[in-house]
This record gives sequence, structure tokens and C-alpha cells, in this order.
Amino acid sequence: MPEAFTGRVGDTTALRARIEGPLAEWRERTQRESTKAIAWSFAGLIAALLGHAGEAVESVRQATELMPVTRDALDGQEHRIWPAIVYALTGDNDRAIAELARYFEHPGQHTVAHIRGIAAFANLRGDPRFEALLDDPKNNAPLF
Repeated sequence: MPEAFTGRVGDTTALRARIEGPLAEWRERTQRESTKAIAWSFAGLIAALLGHAGEAVESVRQATELMPVTRDALDGQEHRIWPAIVYALTGDNDRAIAELARYFEHPGQHTVAHIRGIAAFANLRGDPRFEALLDDPKNNAPLF
């Protein structure tokens, strides 16, 4: 079994130990490839998982600035989901829901069904605002 899958479910200490190295690698990559939005997005996600809220938020902010929807309608919109995930992981539910609402203004590849299954949004489940976003028919309508 690959090392990443060993350990006990819910063992956050082991998880943190395993992802410290990748965070350092992504931090270095943001310096080496400072104009690559994906590097900033992944650095932000890992920082959020480790509880580094300020770094996580700043990283995804940088990613969305580097790849706005006005620059690339597809990739730019996909980078709009990262702030919602980071805010949810760092416990800022209000901002996470606000970012999801912005995402649904011009939806990308993430469907309502997919967003329901994203583990990062687990703490939003049951929040009436989150449920209303996902239950709104316009957010689940076909795009054609």
C-alpha cells in the first residue's frame, strides 16, 4: 500500500507530517513559477490543511489574480473554486459561501453534485445558505 494511504483515518498528526514536505515544495514552486496560478492554488490548499489560514488565503488570492475569468474563461473560473475551499477549510463559512455564490454566477466544471461531495465543504453541510445555493435550480441547470 502506498505510504500516503497508511495510517489511521482521522490521524491529523500523521497527515500534517506527510504534507509539510509538499507544502515546502509548493512554496518553492510559487517562487520559481510566480506567474503560475496552479502553484499558488495548491500551496494555498495545503497551507489551509495545515491550519495556516493567512498564508492559504493569500495564496489563493494570488492565484485568482493571476488567472482571472477575464483572462481565461475556463481556467479563470476554475480558480474561483479554490478560495471557497480554503475559506471552508479555515472555518470562515461566511466567506466560503460568498465565494461559492460567486462561482455559481458563471459555473465551471464543478457541478452541484460534485460540490456536495467535496470533503472540504463538510462543515458547510446543514448551513441553510449553503443548502440554498446547492438546491437552487439555476445552479444545477444544464448549461446548454
